[in-house]
Amino acid sequence: MNSLGGLVTTISSFLCAFLLLALIKILHKLWWTPIRIQKLMALQGIKGPSYRSIHGNTKEISEMKREAMSRRLTNFSHDIFSRVQPHIHSWNKTYGKNFVQWYGCQAQLVISEPELIKEILNKKDAYPKRKLLPLMKKIFGEGLATTTDPEKWEKLRKQANHAFHGDSLKGSSCLSLFTVVSMIPTMIDSTETMLQRWKSHDGKEIEVYEEFRLLTSEVISKTAFGNSYFEGKNIFDMFNKLCSLLLKTSFKIRFPGISFLVKLVLQDESFNSILSILGALCVLPILMYMVSINFCSKFFKTSYEIESEKLEKGIHDSIVEIAKKREKETMTGGEDNFGNDFLGLLLKAHHGANDKQRISVNELVDECKIFYFAGHETTNALLAWTILLALHPDWQEEARKEVLQSFGKQTPDPDGLAKLKTMSMIINETLRLYAPVISYDRRVEREVRLGNLIIPAGFELYISSLALHHEPQFWGEDVHLFKPERFSDGVAKATNNNITAFLPFGH
Repeated sequence: MNSLGGLVTTISSFLCAFLLLALIKILHKLWWTPIRIQKLMALQGIKGPSYRSIHGNTKEISEMKREAMSRRLTNFSHDIFSRVQPHIHSWNKTYGKNFVQWYGCQAQLVISEPELIKEILNKKDAYPKRKLLPLMKKIFGEGLATTTDPEKWEKLRKQANHAFHGDSLKGSSCLSLFTVVSMIPTMIDSTETMLQRWKSHDGKEIEVYEEFRLLTSEVISKTAFGNSYFEGKNIFDMFNKLCSLLLKTSFKIRFPGISFLVKLVLQDESFNSILSILGALCVLPILMYMVSINFCSKFFKTSYEIESEKLEKGIHDSIVEIAKKREKETMTGGEDNFGNDFLGLLLKAHHGANDKQRISVNELVDECKIFYFAGHETTNALLAWTILLALHPDWQEEARKEVLQSFGKQTPDPDGLAKLKTMSMIINETLRLYAPVISYDRRVEREVRLGNLIIPAGFELYISSLALHHEPQFWGEDVHLFKPERFSDGVAKATNNNITAFLPFGH
């Protein structure tokens, strides 16, 4: 009996010690560290919205976004900064160009000071890319645009340079690791088909964003997969669903297992007694401790995560199936017959003789993901906003004259497109006002000095392209006006050679 009592005492002592350790861990991560960081940055003159336990500022940001988007636009304006990123617009005015905001218990230094941004972009080793959030990783994978591995990035960059060489875009021959990609003819054919469809809707309203979504998906599917066009469209549908999930959950801080525990307490009759509820609450610190070491997330998943994993698997399996189909078709033809579309280029890299340059199946899939998403979303947004040119008939007429002078009634060709100065000015001004990529971030892996600031390890650096594109300091007091003439002498002249002023696709 005494031995049993001793065992109970030992187990109780162990549980108490474990609970105490869990509580200390939780308090350190969710309270002590954020408070310490706030004080450290405040001593350097960097302030920001107050940290809120667990959620940080995510609830405030979500509410500010909801309120901004619910306001009706009485008068049209190109000033979208306060509507798309209302928190940064507001806090820039309250706390200055540099301030600290909180994504959960993760500190983010929002930077709008040009010299600091330039220093960050020039020191890639000191400020590497931030690792993608789980759902974003499902969308983008770990391809050229997202990998944080320097060696992998260098390998993929070299392959991309070969694949998207200027001659590849023109459809002429290019002696390189890859065969050429005849992209521009595909773009022209698909665009002509769309314009013919528009003629049948003469005098009727057209939803241009949806039209351009179909156009870009068609071009990318044909360019990426050639004859497997319809399979490519199915992948787009899954991508769109994944992106919708990302938008729904981008400012939600999750604690896996918490909802399960609450449901168990409230719905199970065996938990109706006060004693049982107190027992469940005793488990809560243990559960939160497991969350803090990323253990519990392996066993408890939200409905969003379950759905996103199904979509990710569907995208992966579809791309692999298309690749296998292409391999079977060319088994007897040898390596040179994989095709000259994007998939063919990747398959050649996958079957290449050079071990250092060969890519794995997962790398092939990830490159397809990047090609899909980046090419689709950015191009679609640019085309849709460029249609606002109808508000400026003078510039529309200038662009039309230039195109007719260059091509007459002939089909546009790559060499001629490169000489369209007015069109380039219009596109650049559209990208400035409506950047497809509105922000980018970096991480601080060890304590660094940024300008006069000491940044602790673990910080994330957040840079808003939108804020920079709408900054009067760079563009003048007419910053919110559509003025393509800003770019009459090129991007470098328009930005006074400041690399931070114009980054429509991030950096």
